[in-house]
Amino acid sequence: EEVIGRYRENLATPLPSKEKERVLEFFTNYRRKMSSEKIVSILNKVKKEEFSTDILRTTKGTLSRKRGWPYQITAKIKDLAKGKKSSNYSDFDISKEKYVLFLPNKPNNGRANYFAPEAYNKEEEIIQHIAKHLPPNYSLVIKAHPHARESWKHGRTFRATKELDNCFHVDPKLSALDFIARAELIIVTASTALFDSMMCFKHVIAFCNKVPVLGRASGPLVRINSLKDLEASITYCLHNESPKEEIISFFHAVLSCSYAWGHHSDTCWADISARGFESKVDELIQKAVFQSV
Repeated sequence: EEVIGRYRENLATPLPSKEKERVLEFFTNYRRKMSSEKIVSILNKVKKEEFSTDILRTTKGTLSRKRGWPYQITAKIKDLAKGKKSSNYSDFDISKEKYVLFLPNKPNNGRANYFAPEAYNKEEEIIQHIAKHLPPNYSLVIKAHPHARESWKHGRTFRATKELDNCFHVDPKLSALDFIARAELIIVTASTALFDSMMCFKHVIAFCNKVPVLGRASGPLVRINSLKDLEASITYCLHNESPKEEIISFFHAVLSCSYAWGHHSDTCWADISARGFESKVDELIQKAVFQSV
């Protein structure tokens, strides 16, 4: 309620330039910290300092737990060590093609069922509708949730849609931000990736009744509850500028009404690197990896 109230105030009274700059600086730092290069550098650091290929080989029997981000991190380290390339997924050149990005939630995800009951576990139908209504010069890129890496490529939705001529399934373990940054439009089903997308000033279409933080209140995104509204929503988003000012106003409200992690100052939103932030990230990743093995 506090965030929604502040957001409406920001819309009614435009933010001063200084406050906008604070939000923009946060966006820049967030994208830098969450970039694929940064994540890979941390994983490489963990691999070099705490692991060797021999250790990873000897723990293969204990890596049978296929769920959760500790497993994903360990699997990523193994892939880096072996130079492994994932199979069954497309090599889509995001620098040369126009595309719409679809980010489905994890299968059987309770949060998705709460926020988007109409779209719950209907990814196959959604993908087919998106593909049908895209302009001829656009592709549909689908990046499943990283926790669904194994189940997705062996599931019915993947098999049913991978042969569509304008659809490309990319490896779920790749950085979503890299794909978001170059996409013309992002479509989600109650995924928190909608926030990453808005921070890149992208149009977002969300299949949901309620949105995290916003609930049922309106916000800087297109919310739909029925596939029959999809074609008009896609057309609108591809032919209009994204609501940049509304996005800044929304995140200003979120940052004003939330609290910083650890010892960070609540007034310095962009400070996500000082006072030991990187060491905290390294420590969390290392702990997760050790727990998985």
